[in-house]
Amino acid sequence: MSIHSDRRILFRHQDIRYVMHALKLKKSCALIGADGAGKTSFLRRLLSQEVQEQFLADQQEAFLFLFLNTYELEQSSALAYYQRMALLLEPSYRQLGPSLPEGNVLLLENETIARHLLFERVEAILQAKPDLTIVFLIDAFDAAFVEVKPHFLRVLRALREEAQRRVCYVVSCSNLPALICQTPEGKVVKESFLELFNGHVRGLKGLEHTDIQLLLRDVQQEYHFFCSPEIEQLLIEVTGGYHNLLRMALATQAERTVRLHERDSITVCAEKLIRDSGVLSACEQLWNSLSDIEQHMLFQMQKGLLSRNALVELFPVRQVNDALNSLLLKGILIETNRSKVYRCFAPLFVAFVLLQLSTQTHGLQLDMIRRQVWIDGKLHPVRLTVKEFTLLTYLAQHAGEICSRAETTKAVYGEEYDPLRDDARLDALVERTRHCIGDRSRSPRFLETVRGIGHRLNGYGGERR
Repeated sequence: MSIHSDRRILFRHQDIRYVMHALKLKKSCALIGADGAGKTSFLRRLLSQEVQEQFLADQQEAFLFLFLNTYELEQSSALAYYQRMALLLEPSYRQLGPSLPEGNVLLLENETIARHLLFERVEAILQAKPDLTIVFLIDAFDAAFVEVKPHFLRVLRALREEAQRRVCYVVSCSNLPALICQTPEGKVVKESFLELFNGHVRGLKGLEHTDIQLLLRDVQQEYHFFCSPEIEQLLIEVTGGYHNLLRMALATQAERTVRLHERDSITVCAEKLIRDSGVLSACEQLWNSLSDIEQHMLFQMQKGLLSRNALVELFPVRQVNDALNSLLLKGILIETNRSKVYRCFAPLFVAFVLLQLSTQTHGLQLDMIRRQVWIDGKLHPVRLTVKEFTLLTYLAQHAGEICSRAETTKAVYGEEYDPLRDDARLDALVERTRHCIGDRSRSPRFLETVRGIGHRLNGYGGERR
């Protein structure tokens, strides 16, 4: 066996072992990892003969591995999935005999026919090989949650049940379904195939020590350069051993686009690397794969630390729990010794988040369509009542101007101003609105009361589209 093959077996050894163990038990599993974690290359690694020999031994012939990349589909639809899955089965199907019906499955335009064809091919192959288990490795499966109707997941489950669990799925996703499926259909989606969501779920996190050493060696051989042990350690610490970040950071040393010194602090190292376009692109790729709620939570970091107690004051508890579980599973956050306090996995990514925060629009913005409030580029999690949002909308239309109590009362309540009735209720509404947007009563940043005259909205950043 070659050195290259040995490395392929060693790389993410524990993750491969986990997946193979699940398959031996005829169970499906989901792999969750942010973009740049190496999900696609990991699934492709499961196809290699060397890996299968190492982890399946004499059971190797009992599994048929088929790789499906969602990005290669012309469109994310149930029909496209059925077509590609049936096409992947074609070589094994053709081996069963020349008398089988022929035809190009990609030309099928009827979803029902394509589905029946898929079921027929699976049934024929499994009947001919009673000990075989078919394993579909499906990359970028997030699209199935978002773009394909829940019925598709029920069909995948039915295919597995009809095959008596001799069809298994190993899917990769950037986010947990709980964060992806936030539409009314979300519950239906999750209930369509509970095994994938509540069964074997594994996070693809940063690399372990052995994998890091393999990556360091491979990249230095690929670029024909040498890194001192001190610089290597700097890069490992600043990237948190995250696959794509570490690779891009190493590339800056090979191409000499960033000058690092052995005595540089981690903070200085992060500041230097984040200016490199390749490193910045890798951070953006990771960032864009996170859900909105995950991004909003990371904006709350203080010196790379995140407190759950602080989060539950800003976001609904269920959202906090789901997002924290997802960030921990993917290794973006790491638990500290302090209770309910988490650390970001890489100082380099902390620097990127701070950069994102600094480039956000400052001030208060209103999304009139979704009736949402954004403050300093971040979605404010507290929902305003109709009257509270109407108050902000009216004052925003006259941002920076003092609006009289009479004008504001008519705009909000649709009634003529009566001081005996309206002073108290308008003051109460203003105070509630301040509380909802996190404004201070004594020295408000946005919603100002001008004594004896009316109210003024300061710091309005315009309508958010």
